Amino acid sequence: MDAAPGLLLAEARRAAAAAENEGVLTKRICDQRTLQHWKLSASHAALMQFANDLAEAVVGRAVSDTCEERPVIGALLAEFDAMAAWIDEIPPIQQAMRYGNKAFKAWHARMAERAPALMAELLEQRAAPESGAPAAPADAAAELAAYFAEAFGSPTRIDYG
Repeated sequence: MDAAPGLLLAEARRAAAAAENEGVLTKRICDQRTLQHWKLSASHAALMQFANDLAEAVVGRAVSDTCEERPVIGALLAEFDAMAAWIDEIPPIQQAMRYGNKAFKAWHARMAERAPALMAELLEQRAAPESGAPAAPADAAAELAAYFAEAFGSPTRIDYG
């Protein structure tokens, strides 16, 4: 017999609390109630303000305008170029395409394997003395790598992010 949805949610919350105590990333937005909680949080407000600031910073600028490219952005763009090249190295598998191509699993595994080193490199560049930015916490690269990898989709469901 299946557990009631409320019991499953309670169990998910207990697992999330245990994972938080161990420093493990866990999905926190899992229903409309937790989504509303997130929308009312200071973190959400800060993220929305950041997005608005970015949007305002480009008002009146053309895409063709030149701008300064910081080293951290150059490193990220180079990684995106490398990930794009993997498409040729990991060609699509000839298969029925109901849910996506299974070659995505190999592509995603390569990206997820490289993500921690990339995040560490980006954080190191961000915190270089000339940037004036503070050093990131020691576990920040691992946390960012998990979010970075998840942004590209789920290799289990072959769901492209």
